[in-house]
Amino acid sequence: MKRLPGGFKVVDANGQSLAYFYARESDHDANTVGVLTMAEARRLASNFAKLPELLGKGKLKPKRGLAMEKFNEIAPTVDRRE
Repeated sequence: MKRLPGGFKVVDANGQSLAYFYARESDHDANTVGVLTMAEARRLASNFAKLPELLGKGKLKPKRGLAMEKFNEIAPTVDRRE
């Protein structure tokens, strides 16, 4: 997570930008405009950065060929005449 002049940026291990969380420096300005405060943006960016750990570091990634296996499971129920 990197601090920017208008919020925070979350980057991966390779330096690829994944998300930006924009905010206002002043809580009053943020509330007036209806955007995030810096504290809210920091919490959101921090939680976003923790998602891979919370999800089990990629356990939810499909294995190679999984999409085709799923297609083959439902293929008999697909009416190809349409």
